[in-house]
Amino acid sequence: MYDEAIKMLQLATEPTKLPCWDKEKEYIWQFLDTGIASKGSASSLYISGMPGTGKTATTFEILK
Repeated sequence: MYDEAIKMLQLATEPTKLPCWDKEKEYIWQFLDTGIASKGSASSLYISGMPGTGKTATTFEILK
């Protein structure tokens, strides 16, 4: 059980689900889509939250 927990906490591990991020995923997707459609944007998107809440995993999922 300990080994499995260590494996799941590695940075290269991708979660199988990201609960409670549906609204945020849509917002990030729309922000990126608008920037791509306009061939760039002068704005930026700041994503903040406690460590381990899914910020990076959500962003990587959208970028895929």
